Amino acid sequence: MTICGHGVSQAASADPLSGLECRGKADHDWLQQSRDSVVKESLFRFAIEQAGRPISCEVKDWSITEEGKFGTLVYQFKNGATYSLESSPPETLAYAFSTSNGFAQESKAISSIKKAAAAKGLHVDWTEPQIEKSGDVETKTFWDPNEAVNGRAFLSWKNGQLISIGYGMAL
Repeated sequence: MTICGHGVSQAASADPLSGLECRGKADHDWLQQSRDSVVKESLFRFAIEQAGRPISCEVKDWSITEEGKFGTLVYQFKNGATYSLESSPPETLAYAFSTSNGFAQESKAISSIKKAAAAKGLHVDWTEPQIEKSGDVETKTFWDPNEAVNGRAFLSWKNGQLISIGYGMAL
């Protein structure tokens, strides 16, 4: 096991991940960089505001390839919500906050993802989504028009209730 809060200069009370251990195998440097990236995200701060401090951390699908180190870091909250950071080849990051119960204030969740994407420098076109349906889940993906950025924001609804928000981009 690796301690996600290890080596951070913030005071323990200011760090919502302090002392939280991550299950699963991963390179310490990758895990620390991923954890540090999560803590800085405004979307993660929104997740904490909505769901409280994470209660567990898990590394999934971690691997080393010719292109680098990749995997998914998933934080679980008491109410069943999750926050994830996924890095995938060649050099893509995606952040998502999901809850099976849906967001109590949909407009606040949408505002949060718009702010988080903009804070990362994405210029998402919120007018023309790409819509995908899988069973009773509908996902709307909104793209940054700059193809080199490969930036997008996504929102998913299940039975008409917003259950997941996130964004991703090339590094």
